[in-house]
Amino acid sequence: MAEDDLGIGPYYTFYEQVHVRHSQDHRKSRQFEALYVGRELVLLNESRARARREDAEEFVDFLRSGEFYGYFPQHADKPIVPLLSTVYIDGAVVDYLTHQGVYVLAAKGGAMTVLNLEEVRAGRGGQEDLGTRGRGDRISAGALGQSRRN
Repeated sequence: MAEDDLGIGPYYTFYEQVHVRHSQDHRKSRQFEALYVGRELVLLNESRARARREDAEEFVDFLRSGEFYGYFPQHADKPIVPLLSTVYIDGAVVDYLTHQGVYVLAAKGGAMTVLNLEEVRAGRGGQEDLGTRGRGDRISAGALGQSRRN
């Protein structure tokens, strides 16, 4: 899916259920469900059994904060492609995440499907896609993230 549907390309590193300490503040740590690192992009997956609006807002806030790069400074030159995976999600939450440029992977018809693939890819969420540049700046649609160097 990451290579084909989301255009990440072949992976160089794949992390699953990894617990990481912040590179600058070792008192802080965070668990990441899945991180797919391609040559030029990082797919950051947040997983929830039942994604609520609050979960979506927390994920978007984390992306905006740029804090991800404090946990993975070695990937500071790579834009983030955000993905929220869930078994169940309300349509209003999908709309919110689409509006923020976050892909949603959810159960549909017995299979996991990216519910908003075309909308996020085309930047039709209604605002600019969410991107991270270390400070959480918003970017133009289609890019789905900017590196900290931009």
